[in-house]
Amino acid sequence: MIIIEQQGRVFIEFSNWFFRQPLFAQILTTIGIFAITLLIIIAIYYIIKGVILLIKKIIRKIKKRVERRSDHSIQLARNPYISVNQKTPGNKQFQRIEESKKKEIIVHYPKRVKYCSECGMKFSDKAKNILNSRGSAFCEYCGKIHKILEQPIES
Repeated sequence: MIIIEQQGRVFIEFSNWFFRQPLFAQILTTIGIFAITLLIIIAIYYIIKGVILLIKKIIRKIKKRVERRSDHSIQLARNPYISVNQKTPGNKQFQRIEESKKKEIIVHYPKRVKYCSECGMKFSDKAKNILNSRGSAFCEYCGKIHKILEQPIES
């Protein structure tokens, strides 16, 4: 009860001070109070939003680590002699390398080929001759297969 009376007195004192001010000061004070209140609300909003995003990122990182550990434990259960850094079929790096090795580069005009489309190194005369004679050749630097696009012979 005492607290409510004290708050009532503070409000009465403020309202007496406020109404003693000229009209222009009352308008500026009202705008100032409104602006400060709005800034406080915006600050609280962004603080809460940042905390929520931080918590989401932490949860995502924890999930990724749990998935990695479960993948690693499954690998060890299959073959305990495989180290984590070895290239195994379950390893993502190994899968990416295998996917890139599977792709072939199709050559439309074999006589115009001078450079490898993958690594940019110049084809040797020997590689060009093999490409023209056999229909496919490997790049000597990156190992990509270059195949000639077989077009049906029109009669």
